[in-house]
Amino acid sequence: MATTLFDLSGKVAIVSGAAQGMGRAIALALAEAGADLLLVDRNEPGVQRTAEEVRQLGRRALPDSTDVSVPAQVIALFQRLDGEFGRIDFLANVAGESIMARPEDISLEDVEQVWRNLVLGRFCACQEAGRRMLKAGGGSILNIG
Repeated sequence: MATTLFDLSGKVAIVSGAAQGMGRAIALALAEAGADLLLVDRNEPGVQRTAEEVRQLGRRALPDSTDVSVPAQVIALFQRLDGEFGRIDFLANVAGESIMARPEDISLEDVEQVWRNLVLGRFCACQEAGRRMLKAGGGSILNIG
């Protein structure tokens, strides 16, 4: 009989950047441990594929195309979470942008977009999740990128 290190049955997680890479891997690991997921990525075909993989593991998965660099969209995402799941136990902020260029060639607009995603959007998501977790008496937040 195999034992599992984590049992997340009955838990709910949001994973941003869930269409590929680390976000997808985290989403699948959470689902394998029993969590239901709200999956976020602007890459709609990719997030749909991840959602289907989560469903094949027997878990509930809702894909969402929220742009996490826009606080109003992040707030709306958490309102959707409240309506669909009524709780959050784990937030994984994985979505991120980078600029692969020489510093002297990077525009300030590009820097601002990266900042909005990696700082402002993540702070907003942490704040929204944190409020709910504090009220519920617990939860975990992972910021990675």
